[in-house]
Amino acid sequence: MDWWWVAGQHNVADIVSRGVTAMELKGSQWFGGPSFMKGPITEWPISQACRTPDLPERNVVIMAADMRVMNETPINVTRFSNFDKLLRVTAIIRGIFKRKSFRAAYNNLLPKDLDDAESFWIRVVQRPMVELREKDSTKFYKVYGTLGPKLRDDGMIVVGDRVKNHVHFSHDNDMVILLPNDRQFSRLYAEKIHREGHNGVSTTMAKIRSKFWIVRLKSLVSSIRYRCVQCRRFEGKTEEQCMGPLPMQRLQPSPPWTYVGCDLFGPFRIKGEVQKRTQGKVYGVIFNCLVTRAIHLDLAVDCSEGAMQKVFRRFTSIRGYPMELFTDHGSQLAAMEETLRKSALEHRTKWTYSTPDAPWQNGVTESLIKGVKKSLFHAIGEQVLLYEELQTLFFEVSDLLNSRPIGQHPTKPEEGKYLCPNDLLIGRSSKIAPGGPWNDRGGHARRLKFMQYLVEQFWNKWTQSYFTSLIVKRKWHTEHRNLKVGDIVIIQEEGIKRGKWKTGIVEEAIAGADGKVRNVVVRTTTATGIITKLKRAIQRLVLLLPAEDK
Repeated sequence: MDWWWVAGQHNVADIVSRGVTAMELKGSQWFGGPSFMKGPITEWPISQACRTPDLPERNVVIMAADMRVMNETPINVTRFSNFDKLLRVTAIIRGIFKRKSFRAAYNNLLPKDLDDAESFWIRVVQRPMVELREKDSTKFYKVYGTLGPKLRDDGMIVVGDRVKNHVHFSHDNDMVILLPNDRQFSRLYAEKIHREGHNGVSTTMAKIRSKFWIVRLKSLVSSIRYRCVQCRRFEGKTEEQCMGPLPMQRLQPSPPWTYVGCDLFGPFRIKGEVQKRTQGKVYGVIFNCLVTRAIHLDLAVDCSEGAMQKVFRRFTSIRGYPMELFTDHGSQLAAMEETLRKSALEHRTKWTYSTPDAPWQNGVTESLIKGVKKSLFHAIGEQVLLYEELQTLFFEVSDLLNSRPIGQHPTKPEEGKYLCPNDLLIGRSSKIAPGGPWNDRGGHARRLKFMQYLVEQFWNKWTQSYFTSLIVKRKWHTEHRNLKVGDIVIIQEEGIKRGKWKTGIVEEAIAGADGKVRNVVVRTTTATGIITKLKRAIQRLVLLLPAEDK
């Protein structure tokens, strides 16, 4: 058999190794073979000649084992992230210098070799401390503290005069070795102790000081625990931000039901109208005036779009169309908004959705749902009512809550009665009709003037007693760090264990009018590798790793 070769530029087998794209490879000679093979063999660019020049003789020193070099030039410790691995690598390299063989050093590794490697690194770390102690002992005490440092026979600095009673284990059972906190060796050992149980700062410090006395250890352990991803995952708190300013829809006086919040709650069990033993479910719907804090309750037979349309039409027939309606992004509410868009546009109603999974953004309505449920529980307990009985109870509860005090409660007789939503809705706080006396000779003009007087009194008292209560921030008082693009977070979801939450990366941080980030867009990778974008409010996220700490 004869062997022939072609030059590299004619070898089509090397095309894929020359950095070509898939489009360039398509239709190339790599699939059909070189073009010269289609001609006669006499014209092929092949040859059997081999022009090999004489190779010069070169002698290369592979390794020169010198223990003095090992003692003077340590391994680059900054390239290690594990304390035990650092000791093993150091012990293997030192064994190579001793045994002159890598295989012997690797296979015959003994515990004594690890102890020698640890002692080697202790001397390397303490070398600047020893030099400073010999040069200027006063400065040494200022830098490393007055813990009674001594120079041991083997050249290590130990402390023990003040901590003998608290040391349970050390190299010599009564003194511990002094280490600086700004060296990688000290940090690797502290990280090793922390990873053993992911304990708190005090517990980790106690374990470390049983062997080493590290200067300013608390700050070192605190930083390690702060950067520990596993501790952040299981013990991290959900992100919060200081409470933002109230929207103008809640601060400016306006007619009742101008700005309305809406939400569903329940379900509630009801009896069948004909067959009393059968039971069904209905849902409560609350409409809340954001300014007067009045509520309107109704029942929806289910969570469907049609049921919500009927509830909304009943509400607007009694209260009128609002200027702006605030709801969460429920599917039935979104479908109702699409269906009633033309009607809402005709009546100048604007729909505003809150962020998904952020019920506190509609907290002004959620807080009233809590009061409604409490009243219903005290009224019926575990009883199951008919539909019309439950609806009657809902109307009575709405009147009860509309007579509740809002704002500051009067503490002096001269302050008058308390302010409630019914003062504006029906002109009195109680549903009981006033008993008079009436001015029989009063005309329509006098009656109109009287009604205007009542409205003015309501808004004056609203400004004095209720508006001032809005200034106080009841929670979220502390300003926190804004989430940034690139932060790694855990997405908190209901019904999932804390350790099973998804991990995501912040792609967009949406700031409010006050400059504080209120919403973020998070990119998360599911188990199947599908990348989705989820919009979550910051209170549902747990900061796992800041972008600047990656």
